[in-house]
Formats: sequence, structure tokens, C-alpha cells
Amino acid sequence: MHRILLQHENHIWIKNFLDIEKLPKKVLQNVFTLSISHYGEVRSYAQDLLNKFLGRTPRESHALLIDQVVECLQPSPSITHQQFKGALYVLYSDSKLGFFNNWKFLAKLMPALVKAQHSDKPSVVELLKEISIRCNRTYTDFLLDTMPIYDPKVSQELLQKVGNASLQLKMDTVMEVEESVSLEEKNPHFIALEKELCSLVTSGNLHWRHNQMAVGMLYTLTVPYHNPPSEILQLWMNSLIHDDRNIRSVALQAIESVLKAVKKKRKCMHVDPPALLDLNHPGKIPINFSVHSNI
Repeated sequence: MHRILLQHENHIWIKNFLDIEKLPKKVLQNVFTLSISHYGEVRSYAQDLLNKFLGRTPRESHALLIDQVVECLQPSPSITHQQFKGALYVLYSDSKLGFFNNWKFLAKLMPALVKAQHSDKPSVVELLKEISIRCNRTYTDFLLDTMPIYDPKVSQELLQKVGNASLQLKMDTVMEVEESVSLEEKNPHFIALEKELCSLVTSGNLHWRHNQMAVGMLYTLTVPYHNPPSEILQLWMNSLIHDDRNIRSVALQAIESVLKAVKKKRKCMHVDPPALLDLNHPGKIPINFSVHSNI
């Protein structure tokens, strides 16, 4: 019976397929407002409906709500506990992970989660823990793939197969320009996020749960083809003797990842294997390999 209901719901949603053009922006924002309502039943129903909207209109709908979500995470007296908890549940229940698959969104969301108000309520603690697991690849339940910090490049082999000379000339020009551009100009959101998380950890004003979350997020930013700045390297070295065992474990993995990321590629040299000695029978040892002393 449950499977029949799921198939019927899927048929209805496909029949009335939603896209961002059919869904008014005001409707999406109003549903989010109901998702952080003071009343629990209203929040529960609106959060289920919002999750369906976010699942069928990805990226565009997330871009409309990211500022409102970040605003609800601010440690402000005007933000109620229901608004804070509702925003956390929206992040947790997002099946498409649209808020976590964009450096522009993460540059706003990760610092807001670290600076969010502290609460000892078990429901809030559990939500923050589950969200931090998504942003920390030291856990086995890490759900995010390592996002590239550079734009992908078209391979020369593919261009040769296509046989478009003008496209290949254009791509060569673009690559030459990109090689002279720094990472801060290519992906400013990644650099800003890295600096802000580092400053939050080194400030020493975070709750221990938020401090662990920030360290895990900073470790997630340790990606290939990027050399971390000296401030972050010093942070990892200091974290090796931290009182918290979890932070020491993350720091050890981070140092290992940094060493692998900055390792220079060496030229491969092929060496011929040594020639095998032709021994006539077992026990016969050449004079050169015998043990003797010159007296």
C-alpha cells in the first residue's frame, strides 16, 4: 500500500512538473517563512512541502533562499529559537544538498553555522552534528564530494576528435589567460571562506562544538592543486598538541593531506634491472660476493 502511494505521488508530481519559471518566487519564500514558524505543526508541514520544492527546482530555488537561511542562523536576539531550529532542519532535510554544492553558497553558509547561537537542547545539538558531518570528510558519513576549485578544461584529445580548429584556437587562448590569473581571481569565494574559517578558529571565542565544526570544515577545504597559506599551516601545527583528541586527529590528517598536495612531481627514470648471475650448481658463490678480508 505504501509503494502504491509513493508511485501515485510520483505520477502526480511528474504530471505537474515544476520548474523555477512555473513556481513564483514569492510562493517559495512564503513556504520558507512557514517552515520557521512558531507553531510546530505548521513548521513540519511547510518543511516537507519546501523539501519537495527544493528537490524539483534545484540551484535556482536554493539561490533564492540562501540569504534567508543565513539570516536565521545569526546569533541575534531578534532570531527566535523556532526560526533557528527551522533553518537547521531545512538544511538537514535538503535531499539534493543544493546548499552545499556551490562555493558561493558555502562562503555564506559555513561561517554562519560556526557563528550560530549555541543551544544545549538535544534536538538542536543533533541537527548541528548531522550538518557538520556533511561538511567534514573525516567522518564515514561524509556526503559531499570534493568540489573542484578550478573550472574544468577541455582535453586536447577531445578537441582533435571534434576537429574544430577555431574552437581549439579559442580554448588555447583561454587557457593562456587562465594560467596568468591567480586563484583569488578565479574563485574568490573559496579564498574568502578559507580566510574567515581560519580567523574564527584562531580567535578562540568559539564553543567547543562549533570549534570542532570549524576545524572539520577547514579540513574539507584542503583540496589538491592548492597550497594553503602560512596561517592555516600554523593552525594545523598548533592543533597537533590541542587538548581535544578529535581536533588532534583532524590536524594529523590535514598535515598529511597538505604534504601530499604540495609534493612536487619528480621525473620518472627507468632503470634496467640487474643481470642475474648464472650459477652452475647450488652452493657455488662467485669470488666477488665471498666474505673475505684483505690483510
